Amino acid sequence: MPFSKEDVSLHNMQATTPLHRYGLTALLLLTLLATTGCRSHKQLAKDETRQLPHATVRTERRDARIDLDNARTFMNNATSVRERYHFRDLNGEQLAAATKYGITPVDNREQAERLKRKLNLIESNRYYLVDNLTHSIPYLTDGAQRLLEDIGKMFQHSLIHAGYRPHRIIVTSLLRTRDDVERLRQVNGNAARNSSHMYGTTFDLSYSRYNRVSMDGAPASNDVLAAFLGEVIYYLRERGRCCVIYERNQHCFHITVQER
Repeated sequence: MPFSKEDVSLHNMQATTPLHRYGLTALLLLTLLATTGCRSHKQLAKDETRQLPHATVRTERRDARIDLDNARTFMNNATSVRERYHFRDLNGEQLAAATKYGITPVDNREQAERLKRKLNLIESNRYYLVDNLTHSIPYLTDGAQRLLEDIGKMFQHSLIHAGYRPHRIIVTSLLRTRDDVERLRQVNGNAARNSSHMYGTTFDLSYSRYNRVSMDGAPASNDVLAAFLGEVIYYLRERGRCCVIYERNQHCFHITVQER
């Protein structure tokens, strides 16, 4: 898909991001209430919004016309990510979660094929776009698949409730075999040999690229989209569902699930 900077301008809204206009955590909580009937979410929203400054949230738009056939990807490698979302969980924490909840690493893709019954095929849908994978294959454990789905839904629903055009998050890496890791290390010397990606529990989400799936709503810059994505991940991380590393050089959030 062609890249464009068409949506980078917010038409004079740049100085007023959703964080200032709405109180993004409050917006996310209200979105959860609108999209789930979970009592714990309602109580959580009630408790947390007491600690937030007053925020006016536009919630009149509950849906948007999703047009995947005409979706377009927008990239900005200069996307700014707030310090709040510079997650610094340790590699050791991710490996501990990966070994606890994931599969046994395999040497090559032929061996990975035999594990399909234990894994879920991850394909693009209305909430996320699977990138052209060069050093991984599109499989995740049950828990990692649910987490990815939840992030995609919460991200898109939050945008819609705020009046912005809905976008899909972009998944840039999934399950890796040992062969995949060694090939990656040839082009990226910082890639870990004992990677949590080998356990099917880990995926990477770009914070500098997003896939617009509707023209309904106001345009949003990648900075604004990164703020929404960061807040969704922050919310789930705080509730113990994942550990996360912000990877500046790779322009992604490196996420490992902490549940089966």
